[in-house]
Amino acid sequence: RRAVDYLFDHGHTEILILGGETSEWNTARLRYEGVCDSFLSHGRTLTPDRYLVSTFSFASAYEAVRDYAGAPYTAVFAMSDTMAIGAARALGDLGLCVPEDVSIIGYDGIELASYYEPVLATMRQPQETLAEKSVELLLGVIRGGAHDHLTLPTSLRAGESVRDLTK
Repeated sequence: RRAVDYLFDHGHTEILILGGETSEWNTARLRYEGVCDSFLSHGRTLTPDRYLVSTFSFASAYEAVRDYAGAPYTAVFAMSDTMAIGAARALGDLGLCVPEDVSIIGYDGIELASYYEPVLATMRQPQETLAEKSVELLLGVIRGGAHDHLTLPTSLRAGESVRDLTK
């Protein structure tokens, strides 16, 4: 939700969402629900044509954005930094510049995002804590415990890939 709020706060109202399959209860579904919450809190509705389903890969994201033929947009929220980078490449190949023509924000906070040009705006996950908690949850399941779901706090790294349309 915070990533899409960030786009709205920077004046973007025509937002394309690049995400995974949401038919099952998974990370993509949780992120999709956050996106919908953000749209609703800004008095808007996410329409199906603004949600592009992709796998969490450079190539799939690239193809989804390259082949999109819907309404114009000024920003993309990609549910992973990998997808964001694939989308940015597609935009470049379409003759568009990030962030001058289209802004992009990703999710994960992978190291590559810091070295991408322009530096990718992203929601950073606490990688070490994520790894530790994953091991704890796995050991709990192995010992006969229930499958738990854990949400960890993220932080926004503004980067350089989002243009402020309010100025």
